[in-house]
Amino acid sequence: MKKKSIIKVLAISFLFIALLSGCSSSKDGVVAIVNGEEISIDEYNREYEIYKALFVFQNGEEALYEKSSDDKTYEDKLKRDIYDKLILEKIIEQDFNKSGFTITSQELEKYMEESLGEVRNEFSDFIEKIGISWEDVEKLQKSELMVNKHRDHYFETLNINDIEIKDYYNKHKDEIIKYRLSQIYLEDEQKANEILNRLKNGESFEELAKIESKDSISAIQGGDVGYIRKGQDPVLDDYIKGLKVGEITDVISASNGFFIIKLTDVKESFDDLKDDVVLEIKNNKYIEYVTELKNEAKIKNYYDNL
Repeated sequence: MKKKSIIKVLAISFLFIALLSGCSSSKDGVVAIVNGEEISIDEYNREYEIYKALFVFQNGEEALYEKSSDDKTYEDKLKRDIYDKLILEKIIEQDFNKSGFTITSQELEKYMEESLGEVRNEFSDFIEKIGISWEDVEKLQKSELMVNKHRDHYFETLNINDIEIKDYYNKHKDEIIKYRLSQIYLEDEQKANEILNRLKNGESFEELAKIESKDSISAIQGGDVGYIRKGQDPVLDDYIKGLKVGEITDVISASNGFFIIKLTDVKESFDDLKDDVVLEIKNNKYIEYVTELKNEAKIKNYYDNL
């Protein structure tokens, strides 16, 4: 169950990142100019190193050099994703500032507290382990908060009617099923099989996750990792498709250790998913809006400087 992704608590959504066009030549110390504002190589390098560290922690360093379906390594894809992310953030930031919005230090602190909650201490240990500072975290969280405020303001301008909601659900209901999962992560296969036997003998999944799981962030929540959408991780889909709510998988071998997964809930009816459908429609409209901003932006591309 390899996770070719960036850890959730730090990640800005890459959902609407597309390759950004523009002229490519050379300008010392600069990777891009967006509507006259420069993005420096130093800014890019620091952002890349942060996400690279997160990727390696989740997947192992060797995964960086594996090739994906388009024959590019995950390292190459990560480099380009970070580049596109910075340009897109700059475009959103410019529109954000143009609208007169700001982010206060109090807002940022509140946002970080809500994001991290009870796992703040464990998260602090985690970022120290992979070489990320709180200053780095604050910068990434501020960018994420800025995008969220920009998006939420756009959402307020939308009016989604019931016909549109029902129509979207009927067209996409097989794609928008959501599973809520809990996990126990272990580094040793023998230990994982021992835990599996204890679970089969009736011990509490949540209590064992708190005590035994090596993923401290989910462990404190009894192993809960929240909802994932069907198709988000096709490999994981294969493991859980035959489970009923409350059932667990056998030990799953992954590149970075061993997992036992519990299915704790499923959302699939219209009533269950109505709020998710509304949010998805709004997100799609927001992506269209940001894409329009991107298409109108004057972007000078110096990716070859990297």
